[in-house]
Amino acid sequence: MADAADVALIWLTLKDDQDFVERTGVNVCASRREPENVRFDLFKSEKAYVLFEVYKTKEGAAKHKEQAHFTEWKPWLTEHLAEDGRDRRQYKVHGGKGHVGAFRGGDVFPDNDTTIVHVSVKAGKEAEFVEATLKNQAGVLANEPDAKRFDILQQEEDPTKFVLFEVFKDAAAVAFHKTQKHFLDWRNDVQDLMQDPRKGEKVKFVPVGEKNALMKVTAKKNAFFYTRAATTFLQGTPDKPACEQLELSALGEAINIAGSVAGQLEKDGIAKITRIVTDYPDMASGDKEHGCAHIKIVLEPVKK
Repeated sequence: MADAADVALIWLTLKDDQDFVERTGVNVCASRREPENVRFDLFKSEKAYVLFEVYKTKEGAAKHKEQAHFTEWKPWLTEHLAEDGRDRRQYKVHGGKGHVGAFRGGDVFPDNDTTIVHVSVKAGKEAEFVEATLKNQAGVLANEPDAKRFDILQQEEDPTKFVLFEVFKDAAAVAFHKTQKHFLDWRNDVQDLMQDPRKGEKVKFVPVGEKNALMKVTAKKNAFFYTRAATTFLQGTPDKPACEQLELSALGEAINIAGSVAGQLEKDGIAKITRIVTDYPDMASGDKEHGCAHIKIVLEPVKK
């Protein structure tokens, strides 16, 4: 991959994330349309959001910061960031398919098993680590059809710091990966090269944009409001094309509203429900955490 390319991961820790996806989605979508942009994806970990940005050149990345969609989003983001809540890191890429086009977006989905593996290597051992990891990467690309991405990124500011950006189809594909000889050999080869044990940060792709949309449903507005908004997403407007998939996300008492919205959209022949996922995540409340019911309803527009 050309050294002139600009590859960055940005961790954003927020004081509150109300409207973050909607606000940031505008910047993400507009950034993807910039001529120099290759990838602009949003992920969420347990504690932060992560932007994965790739531009053909560093000049293109610099021009991104001059665009209206960025300059309008940045003050809003700054207001909602926690103290020291922005951590941007630039990377050099090793291996892969060797060209910037290999980083083209559109290949990661929310159901994938995605991990950012943080590795700290002993000073002077960077080249040995890269050599061993390239062998592992080659084995992944050649023998694991359910591996979607396996990127080797070396931090420019501190070359002893690496990130392995790993995307597998699902948890079963990850389990299969860990049985492979190329992985087992790599684990043994790099054990004495690392300064600290590697740490895996699980992240989930957040769909935003023309093809995918996320709508957070709260109890602050009624089902009619969200049904109307969802219809706009699913049918499009003269200024914005219809999305191919809409995810309704609701917590606690808002779950009934999300269910009513999805049911009404099906009844009206506007969308079909393709998936429903429920869980019970821990939510922070002051110094304590408590479980809260959560639902995700995935809708796709009915083709007429």
